[in-house]
Amino acid sequence: MIGVYLAMGLLSGVVVGGAFVGGSLLLTSLLLFVPSLLGQPSLTFLTISEIVGAQTVVAAAIGMWGHRDVIVPGVLRRLLLPAALLSAAGAFLAPLLPRPLILLVLEAVIVVSLDRLVRPRILDAAAQPATKGPTLAITGAVVGFLGGLYGIGGGFLLVPALLLTGLPVRAAVGTALGAGVVIALTGLAVKLPASHAASWPLGLAAAVLVGSAAGAATGAWLARRLPPHWVRRAVLGLLVLVAVRVGLSL
Repeated sequence: MIGVYLAMGLLSGVVVGGAFVGGSLLLTSLLLFVPSLLGQPSLTFLTISEIVGAQTVVAAAIGMWGHRDVIVPGVLRRLLLPAALLSAAGAFLAPLLPRPLILLVLEAVIVVSLDRLVRPRILDAAAQPATKGPTLAITGAVVGFLGGLYGIGGGFLLVPALLLTGLPVRAAVGTALGAGVVIALTGLAVKLPASHAASWPLGLAAAVLVGSAAGAATGAWLARRLPPHWVRRAVLGLLVLVAVRVGLSL
């Protein structure tokens, strides 16, 4: 049983460290459905969002270190404050919203992100100047809110948004990972005082976190060695898979 959760953490960690798109969403989907398939009690959405938040902090921090040479500090600074503030708001609302509504919003955001990313000009265009501060602040606010709500780092929205500014793919991933650490930490800090992690299945959570740490280091190592267009297309494929899985659960 623990081996299954270790593998889940490893897989999602590789995705976070390598592309930061879909890793936490993949883990969210697995935690929603795998326990019941294994004959275990289903986890509440709040517990899942807390475990995923902790996993995002661990995996994104390791992934950010692996991408430290390509992070764009100016872009990251413009994202951080609105992302942190709205992450706290999303975390506060997480236990108050009905699960069907949360899943519906999640599906809508993934579809919008996918639509923006599949456009040929995003995949193939040469780099353009980075977008201005207000656009980055709005992006940070939206991603932060969703990150706080779902316990994720928001890479599924933030990486496509940064690619739209013309950042090279590794720079977009590395910069998004930096913002993701702050978003996940803020959301977790708001949620944990109310629950004290008392509802966490500790064996499951520990296996997921250990697997995620190893996976994130592996993913960051792979991203440095793969051609950028492979990473772009991996991002697309992951978004499609997550969109289909969430859509089936509605």
